[in-house]
Amino acid sequence: MLKKWSILLLLVAIVTGCKNSKEFRQIKSFSEFPLTDSIRLTSLQIADSLSYPTRIYDYDSLFAFKDLSRENQVILFSKKTGRQQTIVAKGRGPYELLGAWSLSAPDSSGNFYIHDVVTSEIMRVNLPEALQRATGYAQKMQLREDLLPMECIARTEDSLFVGTGRFEDCRVIKFNQKGEIKAKIGCSPQISSARTANPQVNQAYIGVVKASPNNRSYAIACRYADQIEVFHSNDTTQAFFIKGPMLFEPKTKIVKGNVGLEAECMYGYVDLAVTDQWIIGLFSGRTLSEKRANQGNALHIFTWDGTPVARYFMDQDCISIDMANDSTLYALSIAPQPEVFSYKMTDK
Repeated sequence: MLKKWSILLLLVAIVTGCKNSKEFRQIKSFSEFPLTDSIRLTSLQIADSLSYPTRIYDYDSLFAFKDLSRENQVILFSKKTGRQQTIVAKGRGPYELLGAWSLSAPDSSGNFYIHDVVTSEIMRVNLPEALQRATGYAQKMQLREDLLPMECIARTEDSLFVGTGRFEDCRVIKFNQKGEIKAKIGCSPQISSARTANPQVNQAYIGVVKASPNNRSYAIACRYADQIEVFHSNDTTQAFFIKGPMLFEPKTKIVKGNVGLEAECMYGYVDLAVTDQWIIGLFSGRTLSEKRANQGNALHIFTWDGTPVARYFMDQDCISIDMANDSTLYALSIAPQPEVFSYKMTDK
């Protein structure tokens, strides 16, 4: 598949070379993909004990699931042993969270981080200790007032994180493990030339942020827009937006001072998987009133410079995707029951 992609990328670069001019530096829009195909997923049959999973995270040797059942918050599944265990239950205890929302990739010490949107805490969990059910495998960090309201986090380096949110003067905040702000990054996702973000506009552009394994770049998939935002870790400005092929924005209304969504508003990217080479968005394209609107069966694949590479239609509606390397994509389906699927990207 990668050889085919290389040829396609060369053709795309020739056709769209004019878009590399300065005027297109901030917004990269397109109308179609150079390749569209269908793929069949393979069931792994490992999610029998999951109640209501909404996210899957691939950590090479194991999966982590975010589960919204009453008892469970985060569940680990070992690919090697098939062992599954709950590491974060619901509550206010030392090893509990009220609203586990986003998880980061492990650092060099095997620690990964879970963001609680209810209590504004970040829990650090050591994976080797957690898998052995050792005591003291988790510690909590309380977020500072100027880091709120945080929506989603990703780890960009061993000591630094990025978080998206509805901040007063930026789109993304980079902070350390002490909660100290190291950089304010980006501008309004709607107006690329603006230097000050509009919190109400940003409220409609919530989404998932994930960082590349080499920590050089990270991307935000917008939930209610046909848009992916791409940043580079050494840049303190908005890098660029990838817009297309449907080119829709959130349809909103103001309700008691907050942004509400109109019934005809559409879901855009419901999740994201990234490698050092690719950005892969799980795309819905359905209105809020449609069945399984928060799920999708389309994979939109881009390079980190914003070039569209391919669009694949999966044979299953999925709510979440992830991949730890360039070879295997994992997808989580919740209907008619929770199920995990895989696809070998090298098969194409």
